[in-house]
Amino acid sequence: MSESFKELKLQVGGTLDPKKHLYISRKHEEDDLCRFLNEREYCNVIASRQVGKSSLVTFIMERLELAGNRVAYCDISGEIGGPPNGEDWYQGLLRMLTLECELDININEWWKDQTKDQSGSTANQKLM
Repeated sequence: MSESFKELKLQVGGTLDPKKHLYISRKHEEDDLCRFLNEREYCNVIASRQVGKSSLVTFIMERLELAGNRVAYCDISGEIGGPPNGEDWYQGLLRMLTLECELDININEWWKDQTKDQSGSTANQKLM
């Protein structure tokens, strides 16, 4: 048994830290999810409470980063909340993504440019 494996601790409940906690891998599902994400496919992980979704996300993010990808984690219900309108919500999402991925983008200018290019489009269509 390697020294690094011996240092990992079992944790019950909460999101696991891949550097501190023992994680029971779901190899086939994780490999599929990583492959889809590397192929730029949109993926949802839907499951009941307390089955490891957050821990899965943490471990997948680490794998993607090790493969050279920029990764952003956005808790859209907790961090963005319920702004007064759709445009504010989408701009909040874009701000989070640019911060997480360390992108040098002026969201206000980008948003205005999207309006010019796609007159009459909805807020979510501007992201297409």
